[in-house]
Amino acid sequence: MFEGGIAISLPGRHAAGLQVSGSVFAPEELGGAVLPPELRLAADLVVEAARSRGLPVRFVARPEVFTHGILAETLAARLEGATDHVALCDGTAFRPLPGLRNHLFFYRRGVPQAWQQMRRLVEVAPELFLGVASQINGTLAFRFEGAWHRPPVTLLAFEETPRITPAAILPVFCNPGDPEGSAAGALAEEAAEDAPPLPPDPLRYVPLTEAMLADADFTRVLAERLLGAMMRDEAPLVLQLPLLAAGSGDIAEQIAAVVRALGRTGVTFPRHAGASVRWATAPLELDLLRGASILVHPGLDFWRLGRDIWHAAGEIEIVQDGPAGASFLRLFGEWIGAEVPRRLLHPRRSREHVTVGSVL
Repeated sequence: MFEGGIAISLPGRHAAGLQVSGSVFAPEELGGAVLPPELRLAADLVVEAARSRGLPVRFVARPEVFTHGILAETLAARLEGATDHVALCDGTAFRPLPGLRNHLFFYRRGVPQAWQQMRRLVEVAPELFLGVASQINGTLAFRFEGAWHRPPVTLLAFEETPRITPAAILPVFCNPGDPEGSAAGALAEEAAEDAPPLPPDPLRYVPLTEAMLADADFTRVLAERLLGAMMRDEAPLVLQLPLLAAGSGDIAEQIAAVVRALGRTGVTFPRHAGASVRWATAPLELDLLRGASILVHPGLDFWRLGRDIWHAAGEIEIVQDGPAGASFLRLFGEWIGAEVPRRLLHPRRSREHVTVGSVL
């Protein structure tokens, strides 16, 4: 955990365009900055953690400038009282600050390309990570000179889910042959007006990421559940749309991305809108999630949802396949804390059957 004041550094590609007062600046100066949603949430999480502990916090725009000589001394003077440095890492670089306890926050768990970049970075420069004081909400482990290293974990959480924009609830059309048309149908004004209310039964809720959609076994499970909700009167299903690595917040593109992933399962979905399925553009309100079943995957950046949502759930289903699933299960169990019933899924082992090419 943190011992004193905290310095937070941003990834270089996002720090370069900031309009701030200097290389060291207060959190308030980020208020009007244009940042990817996941980066802003990561920064807010660390700032909130620092302030809840009464610790001063400042941002460092370009930490790579201050690693040697007089510049390192200059930074130390400007960060007087700071003992810890949190590097918000997008997978492309990790730059420790000399003289401080360095913490790694890899905040792009939900992006497959970022995972690949992070693995490559650790393979090429494992020495960078040997002195890490902790990793925030992470599962990093690596080998160096024949020994395994796993930095200790610092668990940070929002008590209440940050809500940048209200969630729009949209009907689901799923035609894998026409992802853009599926998105247009969901966004049509008359479709939303004609959609019946969701059944009152507890929801199945799936907050999606691109990493989850890249897992073929997981998307088979998702396709089966979508069909069940559309055609077999199973529990109503709400799919929260993923943030896209390209940075677009366009809802139509997000819907099309999910439809394409479902299309790769080979399943043919009914052409009409499902009465018991919806897209959500942001985290649902707490009242809708009381008693819900939430589906969790190692590719979910779970910390973006506050503990209020997780503790309201009636059940949490966790995909656990392979070493990544096991390490995620340990991390998530420690992070969530509350005794919410949990059920493990092993889609690669069980190969839940999805009827390919059938219209149900």
